[in-house]
Formats: sequence, C-alpha cells, structure tokens
Amino acid sequence: MSFVQAFASYCQSAGLGIVGQTIFVNFLPDQLTAPAATAIIQTAGVPGDLVYRWDTVGIQVLVRGQPAQALALAQQYYDQLAATQRTVVGSWYLVDCQPQQSGPIYLGRDDAGLDEYSINFLVTARNPTGANRV
Repeated sequence: MSFVQAFASYCQSAGLGIVGQTIFVNFLPDQLTAPAATAIIQTAGVPGDLVYRWDTVGIQVLVRGQPAQALALAQQYYDQLAATQRTVVGSWYLVDCQPQQSGPIYLGRDDAGLDEYSINFLVTARNPTGANRV
C-alpha cells in the first residue's frame, strides 16, 4: 500500500469518511453521491532524511460539496490532521502532520454549484523499507 493510500485509510479510521465512497485517492469523481467528498492527493514534499529514514511528503486534502457541508468537512480535516503526530499510518510511523496554512482555503464554486476547499500538509513519516522513498 502506498503512503497516500495508507493516509486515506487513516482518515477513514479517524471518522472523516469512507474510502471509495467519500474519500478518494488522487481524484474526485464528477458526480457526488454524498453532500461532500474528499480527495487525498500526494504532492511534492521536501528531501528525505538519510540518517533517520524520514520522508516529508506533501499531502493535499481537496474537499468538494454543498457549500455548508464542504466547509464543515474541510474544517474537520484541518482540526483532525493538524493535531496528528506520533502515530502509525499503514506501515509508516507518522512523526507529525503540519498544515501549510491556518485553515481550509476556499478555491471557488464549480459549474455544478459545489464549493471546493483545499488544505495542504507536510507529513513527516519514517519509511519502513529503509529506502529513502515513500
């Protein structure tokens, strides 16, 4: 399982949604079956630490949905993930999850009338393989 898949599963275990229904890895479906849904996307991070086998991975949480529900869900992700540290995510040990802004950022409304929000994190995790890659 890749890091981004494990991170999505962690979000499910934190009660933020269900992978494949309201949490998606690297995409959001065009049609939503719930009032709001989330894409967990792996983005650029920073170079890893060769000594401690830590990788710092960029994670973008993209939320789309009905206006009130999208904002509320985006805020739940921010509140839950910004407090995450020293826990196991899949086979990785997550050191910390640092938000890169002070809250969800409003991206606008799409053609279907759904609001979109983005939250970006830098996630430091110990790579279990010994290789300097997540």
